Amino acid sequence: MSGLWGDWKLAPQTAEERKEVETVQGMRKRINEMSRHDPLVRSVMDASYYQGLSGEDTMTTLAYHALLRYERIRDLQLDVALTTVQKHIIIGTSTTGGEGFKVSP
Repeated sequence: MSGLWGDWKLAPQTAEERKEVETVQGMRKRINEMSRHDPLVRSVMDASYYQGLSGEDTMTTLAYHALLRYERIRDLQLDVALTTVQKHIIIGTSTTGGEGFKVSP
């Protein structure tokens, strides 16, 4: 299945990639690779470069913006879950009387 930015995913897909991201250097390499595929990562990396930020400050900025995005997505999902009306289907069990009707969620 193709994602929004193609088939590339941050999460390691193979055993070799999982082994690689067990180190900080491997994680940093994956994040740098992701900067070619994700607009958020790209914009943070570019802005940090132009501001002359250190690697640690760049990663802190990236973590902050990623957490802001996560919070926004979580809030949107919660809003949708709380405002979506659950539909109930009325199922007739008998047309000649009998048990009547049941409401199914």
